[in-house]
Amino acid sequence: MKRSLCLLGLFLYAINCQATETVYGYTGVIPHLIDGLGWKTIIALNNLEDVPATYTLTFIGEDGTPQTYATNFGNVSTITGSLAAHGSVTIETAGVKAELTQGWANLDTVDTAAVGGTVVFRRVAGGQPNYEASEPIDGGLYKRYAMPFDHMDGSSTGIAIVNPITFGSATIQFIFRDESGVQLFVDTFMLPAMNHVAITFTQRYPQLAGKRGSFEVSASTLWINVLAVHTFPTGSFTTIVPLVSGKWF
Repeated sequence: MKRSLCLLGLFLYAINCQATETVYGYTGVIPHLIDGLGWKTIIALNNLEDVPATYTLTFIGEDGTPQTYATNFGNVSTITGSLAAHGSVTIETAGVKAELTQGWANLDTVDTAAVGGTVVFRRVAGGQPNYEASEPIDGGLYKRYAMPFDHMDGSSTGIAIVNPITFGSATIQFIFRDESGVQLFVDTFMLPAMNHVAITFTQRYPQLAGKRGSFEVSASTLWINVLAVHTFPTGSFTTIVPLVSGKWF
């Protein structure tokens, strides 16, 4: 993968790579992939250029190893394809498994390509409407994020974190604060190279139940990729756009 390039190469790519849905000849990350138990993930890629573009999408498990999903492209862990000029492709997981599978995905494009991507998470529950939320593919290089959490009236906030670096573990730190900015507590843990973790705050930190405030997540490594979700008691959910700072360059 391109994230194993030397740091000089990464720097040269990074100066044109912001937290946006467009990935210019660089690696993009889908920080969370979910399938089964009524959940499915839909990935829509768009070529924004006047010439064809090639791409490789790799599915990765929580432990950093390739993970196979049933998709509309077959049972695969990697999909390589070509997009016509201004063309698009939609990749869907089947969502029919009786068990839940979670992980992340890596998008590589050729150096001259400009490929945009949107990820849709869909939940289908019997007797309820389909619920969806979307998120652009993450092309950012950030190591520190700030987001709100809201656990009032049975709601919950969760986060998925990916350490996409191939050569080292990351120390992840959470700092939780109430609405007055007063620090509630701090937690740290290790996330090995290429690993993914999904955390529901009210389950991992029951002391946050019934509270509202904000949290920071940061890493000791060059960068991490994150996706936060707010879930309502009705079963609906929405993604949370983070505030970002701390680019490694």
